Amino acid sequence: VKEVGGITSLHPAWVPEREVNLWMATAPVHTPLHFDLTHNMYVQIRSQKRFTLFHPSNGSKVHIYPRLHPSSRQSQMKFFYHPNETDKIGFDARNFPGLSDMNANKLLKPMHVTLEPGDVLFIPGFYLHHVSALEQDMSMSLSVSFGTNDIKTREQLHDLLPPNLSEDYYLEDVIAALTLYVVNIVPAERDPVAYIQELFQQRYEPLKYDDAAEGLWAWLTSGSNIDVDTMISAVQNSAELSKQDMTNWIHKARDARYRASTFTTSSVRDLELGSFIEDVISLVLGPGRVFPFLQNFKEIVGATEEMTKR
Repeated sequence: VKEVGGITSLHPAWVPEREVNLWMATAPVHTPLHFDLTHNMYVQIRSQKRFTLFHPSNGSKVHIYPRLHPSSRQSQMKFFYHPNETDKIGFDARNFPGLSDMNANKLLKPMHVTLEPGDVLFIPGFYLHHVSALEQDMSMSLSVSFGTNDIKTREQLHDLLPPNLSEDYYLEDVIAALTLYVVNIVPAERDPVAYIQELFQQRYEPLKYDDAAEGLWAWLTSGSNIDVDTMISAVQNSAELSKQDMTNWIHKARDARYRASTFTTSSVRDLELGSFIEDVISLVLGPGRVFPFLQNFKEIVGATEEMTKR
């Protein structure tokens, strides 16, 4: 209870709505490893189900799909159970070279729960979970989802999007302003370049191994070099962005950084802040430039720093 923000966070007055779902499945049906924004009370009615849960701090280790991907909030790691070893997980290591099943179990410290009819499992919001039906006999479950204080914080964060720029500004000025915004939204204790590089490595780099989306990596990288060269060159030539506009974007970013600091835990903050940064880049530059902007953030920051010194 302490981890999810205290007992009061289990019944936030601002969200009276509840969502109820009925789940029916037989073995070997399972869900991908994923997290929900809401708390979830899961009631097993018939047959058995196995849950494997991970603390939100593992969000940076299980390679969540990018925010704009259709599988956002799901892990790119394809999990399974070893025969006769229900306390251990395995995964398709082809997608993650250098990480063995043994390391995954040691690193991620999964929690395993098997639900029998009549059992109830509480899953806090943002806890990652993988669910499997265990028997050919039809499994029936009822889940009741309800809001968290972190959802309210998430909504408040999304009210702090960058301010509008004048239509007189060119692409180079927009990129420079966006870079200043991203640098200043990153948690104060973290290096902005390292933070964005980690975000890219966690969410985008594994896509090169994803056979389920044939051609996705080729599409993402096809215009990357051209786009980033254009962005860096543009920022280097920027001369129009006013000091007032730079100040406005920096202040708005720092307001957003403060709001992000009010998430229940730093683990939840990093999950949601990473997605928010992707949303902002997509909003300002368009979805096709999120990948090259993140991939080459260090070089773009360098060009922006040179521009602001002039």
